Amino acid sequence: LDRYLEPAPPPALREGALLCASGVVMESPRQWGGSLVFFFQVRELEGVGLRRPILLLVRWRGGEDPVAPGERWELTGRYSRGEEPV
Repeated sequence: LDRYLEPAPPPALREGALLCASGVVMESPRQWGGSLVFFFQVRELEGVGLRRPILLLVRWRGGEDPVAPGERWELTGRYSRGEEPV
């Protein structure tokens, strides 16, 4: 993620830190264990516009509201680097 931020990543990108991201839902969610997951294109991070959007995989628990591609959302959650793709 660091290469998408200018000039340096905000302190919010520490593992487990609360993070607020604004952007667009890129796909309909799918079930993954007890959660829903979907790709989200981040256009602002902590209120700061990004030079290039970041594509994040969001794991969402406890939400009953429908999620539709193209919707603009603001998400607040805990940051995790996750696992490398295989």
